[in-house]
Amino acid sequence: MLPLLLATGIALAGIPVELGAPARAFSLPVLNVDDHAQNNRVSLYDYTGVGAPDPHEAVVLFFFEPGAGDALLPDLDRFARKHDDVAVLGVLSDSRGTNAATSLVRAAAPGFPVLYDQHRVVFRRYDVAEVPLTFIIDADGYVHAAGKPRADSFQRDLDAVLAPLIED
Repeated sequence: MLPLLLATGIALAGIPVELGAPARAFSLPVLNVDDHAQNNRVSLYDYTGVGAPDPHEAVVLFFFEPGAGDALLPDLDRFARKHDDVAVLGVLSDSRGTNAATSLVRAAAPGFPVLYDQHRVVFRRYDVAEVPLTFIIDADGYVHAAGKPRADSFQRDLDAVLAPLIED
């Protein structure tokens, strides 16, 4: 199973992960704007929490960089297409700049929003020191799980971790 952490008060690679705590709010520009955003920005609370305009049963928040997690985008895209009740948000940091980040996303063409964290503000807010890293946020806006995805079982592991959050 994906080493997604389900207990509270644990550490991932020495970094505190606040499982069961409210997810940290953010709003970031979207790199694949045409498909996913009004005003070219997406907020976590567009999808989760009280009063969300587009509520989902869970949010998969996937942090990655070029060469570190971008190979998982096709798997994540297949997962997102199977699960309309789960919002998938990619959060990309690319030190090469906006044009390079946009090119990476255009080439991958994921069917979910990829947000650009140019200055790593959201990476720091979520204590992301190593990528790829995935957070699962429940419908009420609380961190349910976090961990490093494994390429050989990413979709299956997401299904297993999300099962208690998704109504049939």
